Amino acid sequence: MTTTDDRTTAAAVDPGPLIKLTIADCAAKVLHSAVALGVFGALADGPADADHVAAATGLHERMAPDFLDALAGLGLLERTGTGTATARWPRRTSCRAPPRIWAASSS
Repeated sequence: MTTTDDRTTAAAVDPGPLIKLTIADCAAKVLHSAVALGVFGALADGPADADHVAAATGLHERMAPDFLDALAGLGLLERTGTGTATARWPRRTSCRAPPRIWAASSS
């Protein structure tokens, strides 16, 4: 009697789709955090440095530059060599407060 093993070997499994989903989930969490903290509202009036964003949002001042870099890496902000950040969308599309659906779900 011959038996066959239908299990897929690890080498045959393509991890690409799972990796893409994981990265997308992380990106969504960064965006959600930025909206909940009011980062885009802090930048609605124009470019600002990490210290201004930290003071306006409650972000820890040591973490603010990295958080702004993460948002820039996602294409949501533009960063300059001097450390300022600018929202990529016009002021009228910036979120000063979390959308109602998020505000309602966090209570």
